[in-house]
Amino acid sequence: MSSVKFQELEEAIELSRDYARLQDYSLAIEEMIRAKGVIQGVLTSKRLKKSSTRRWQSMLKNAEEEIETLKRLEHNHQVELSQLALKESKMNEDAAGIYSKENAQPVREKIRNLDTQNKHPRNIKWKPPSRYDDTQISKSKQRKKGNKIKYSKHAKEKGHPDVELITSIEQDIINDCGDTSWDKIADLDDAKQILQEAVVLPMFMPDFFKGIRRPWRGVLMFGPPGTGKTLLAKAVAAECNTCFFNVSASTLSSKFRGESEKMVRILFEMARFHAPSTIFFDEVDSLAGSRGGPNEHEASRRVKTELMVQMDGIAGNTSTSTKTEYVIVLGATNCPWDLDEAIRRRFEKRIYIPLPSNDGRRKLLQLNLRETEVDAQVNYGELGNITSGYSGADIANVTRDAAMMSVRRVMKRAKEKGLGGNSLLQYIEENSLSLQSAVTQDDLSQAVQKVGKSVSKKDLNKYREWMDEFGST
Repeated sequence: MSSVKFQELEEAIELSRDYARLQDYSLAIEEMIRAKGVIQGVLTSKRLKKSSTRRWQSMLKNAEEEIETLKRLEHNHQVELSQLALKESKMNEDAAGIYSKENAQPVREKIRNLDTQNKHPRNIKWKPPSRYDDTQISKSKQRKKGNKIKYSKHAKEKGHPDVELITSIEQDIINDCGDTSWDKIADLDDAKQILQEAVVLPMFMPDFFKGIRRPWRGVLMFGPPGTGKTLLAKAVAAECNTCFFNVSASTLSSKFRGESEKMVRILFEMARFHAPSTIFFDEVDSLAGSRGGPNEHEASRRVKTELMVQMDGIAGNTSTSTKTEYVIVLGATNCPWDLDEAIRRRFEKRIYIPLPSNDGRRKLLQLNLRETEVDAQVNYGELGNITSGYSGADIANVTRDAAMMSVRRVMKRAKEKGLGGNSLLQYIEENSLSLQSAVTQDDLSQAVQKVGKSVSKKDLNKYREWMDEFGST
């Protein structure tokens, strides 16, 4: 087939998909019919090799199925618009009835009645028309918790050749962020502010963040382990109500040649399908370490190259993306100095997540003990001072150890009595109230002595030096 015909076919298919995304299905059908005509022209050509005939016949069949799908979508879209128009007409009739002179019922009482019946305009929850999707009509409804459209189902109906890879990725990495919020993250006010400016605001104000204000293509969070980098990423996704992809190196690994980089491409395809979405690369240094090392494998280099290509693709769309097309890439690492330079450049915003401050440690202690009975004499200020240099994960371990002190006391008394076996279990059952005794100041102080710091001063200095050279605030 000539390059002109091939270009015309690609143009028609691309235009058809663009019109479908805009829900202009009539033009989408016209363009797909044009693509079908191009394929038919190739099939009738005498220059077409017999070995290629079957492939072009398959393309013709796909085009015909696409036309039928678009016609069905057009019909469903018209039905949906008609239903919305009917609701709007009914709403206007109800609103007009409030001011009817023939009805002597007081206006305020009528408004109250309409509110009760959920008919008042302010109480009507309008649903936007569905986006382009041939499996479901109301995607806004499907995006609710626990009821998301699966990309694997969409890909299977479209004849995607890598449905098995898509299914495996869905099982591994699409997570629900739950009720994670900024309020549940103690301290880290600077990091929260930067993330809100770099990620959250562009999501809700896409018209403002264009041109020179375009959103950052990627945000890297680095710092000591256990400081809340993953929690911050989940809070961003929950705040923006996006689909959250939690990715590690093992997620994108395959023993078959070429499949690892293919999984990277599929990952970004899925993110665009579920947009707005957040891709979070946990321990990104294990996936995108420096190239050219003596132990680097060829497959690892191909994965890094594909990752850079996909991140550049997202960057190219950020200047014109709407909220429903927005994809943000977040990365977290404890070893930022191991990142490849080209990957580091694509994480345009690099945020240092430090150890918690004194005030932050006090808040973390209170947060971790919120579901446990605590003695009123506990001095959080003193505990904040003696836990200097502890990470958030270290403080969580301290509170867990302190909560076990009551169990240890009961076990110690049982041991002194020489109890064992069934008699030990009976003694524990009889002293169940003692097991649930309040956590005291002594319990927490002993736990601090038992649980040491996980981050050394040498490591902290290394993070600060990297921040001074490559970080951004």
